[in-house]
Amino acid sequence: MNKTLPLLIAVYLSGVAGTAHALSPPVIDTEALAMGGAGVSSASDNLGNINPALVGAASRVDSEFYMTPTLHYIDYNINDFSEKLQSFQKDPSAQALNSLNDSGIFYNWGATFGIILHSHLATSTIFLSSYSQSYSRLRLVESDLSIPGSGSEYDSVIETAALSIAEAGVSYTSSTSWRFANLGDVKWGLTGKMLTGAAHQSEQQVKSASVDGFNSDGKTSQGLSFDVGLLKEWGRDWAAGVTLKNIYPVKFTLTDGGSYRYGPHAKVGVTRIGYRHRITLDLDLLKSRPLGIYEPTQMLALGMDYDLGGYLKLRAGLNYDIQDTLPDTYSVGVSINSQYFQISLALIGRSGTINGLGIQTTIGF
Repeated sequence: MNKTLPLLIAVYLSGVAGTAHALSPPVIDTEALAMGGAGVSSASDNLGNINPALVGAASRVDSEFYMTPTLHYIDYNINDFSEKLQSFQKDPSAQALNSLNDSGIFYNWGATFGIILHSHLATSTIFLSSYSQSYSRLRLVESDLSIPGSGSEYDSVIETAALSIAEAGVSYTSSTSWRFANLGDVKWGLTGKMLTGAAHQSEQQVKSASVDGFNSDGKTSQGLSFDVGLLKEWGRDWAAGVTLKNIYPVKFTLTDGGSYRYGPHAKVGVTRIGYRHRITLDLDLLKSRPLGIYEPTQMLALGMDYDLGGYLKLRAGLNYDIQDTLPDTYSVGVSINSQYFQISLALIGRSGTINGLGIQTTIGF
């Protein structure tokens, strides 16, 4: 394993290079969310949602049992999509339709609950996660821009695509000394999980589309998949990590009889560690293509945190889509720590507006 695993990972990355299906899985870790979504290489008290290798880095080594409930909610009404849709329906015009074409809605929520069992040799996790992503935007028919009056029919539609998934799984985390490239001690994690979910696409005529109709149910599908992660630390100064999620893609059946492949996803990160602070950078290695007409995304996340003395940490971050599909967002957060308890909060926003929040509690016994 010491010699072959890095080679297998390199071969895998070469094989999946290109575009993944669906947006990257939601960041269901509040500490990472507060740092712009960056967390592949920054150790924190979490379930390894971003990188399975990080579960073993939980700081409360005196505790052998953790419970970590987490809840996140993000809603981006890009360029005032809802308001522009209602404005067009009240007074249809080419100008209003064209303005609606530059906007959209992105909705994302996630929740997880897990139990972490920690020992001196390894860490195991049992977890249950649920998350949903929904996207709505105009599919413009160019000829509609030449329609003169409100009484005319429009062929343009509001297209909505959504993905809802529940995961149940077990993670195992340990460390191994590798001779490959003289890496030395490397933490690694492996997660096996069952995914149950539904994917759907729907269309509504633009003149009659309702914001309340932007969500609908698809046919439920199930499948098995795996996550793997690596974390390498160089003393107390640097850390680097890579994670491969949903290595074996899961196919979801659409309501129209088609199928949608979920996964794989790959991400790499690096962290600079200071006396009281960390600066971390993550990059999606694959472009992620959602359902429908939506363009691919590829996220770059930059974040930092600052320790105010062991009991309080402040965090901030920036999340940037290098494919320019989703808007840039910023985040801030705080963690309050004690020996057996931690609560983390995060706020996400753009253009001066708060669009999302996250809360996570870690209890150790």
